[in-house]
This record gives sequence, C-alpha cells and structure tokens, in this order.
Amino acid sequence: MAVAEEIFAKFRKVPTEKRFLPLDTKSFKITSSEMEFLIQQGFLIKLDDGYYMPEIIRYGLDFSYKARGRSKVLSLLKKANSSNY
Repeated sequence: MAVAEEIFAKFRKVPTEKRFLPLDTKSFKITSSEMEFLIQQGFLIKLDDGYYMPEIIRYGLDFSYKARGRSKVLSLLKKANSSNY
C-alpha cells in the first residue's frame, strides 16, 4: 500500500493543530484520484457535511474533531442499531 503511505505522509506534513474532521481537502492538497482511492479503501467516508475517517485511522494520523460532542461514527452506529428493532 505504497499509495496510502504517500497520502498519509501528506497528512502528517500538516501541523497537528490543523488536522480536523470533517476533512478539509484543500488544506492537505489531496488530488481527486487520491480522495477516490481513500474512499475505495475505506480510509475516508463521505457524509453530508464532509469526509470522515474510521476511528483507528483518525487516531493513527492524530486527527481531532472540529466540534465537541458525539462523533458522526457513533451517531450513525446508533441509528443503524435502532432501525433494526
């Protein structure tokens, strides 16, 4: 996964205090093909208000959330579980 490592290196070049979710693609200079790769591999998830990462990837790349409170991932999980009952 050399492609993923190159993209992650771009993320790591940005100071930690500027690494927030939802992801601002302009700040990281990610190309559209790189974005598509990250989405296909499951490293990024497109939601209504932007792009998010699974928690293990977010934590590994030292990203934080812009807003406080419950993360989108937890909210979606709760919605998915409640619709099954």
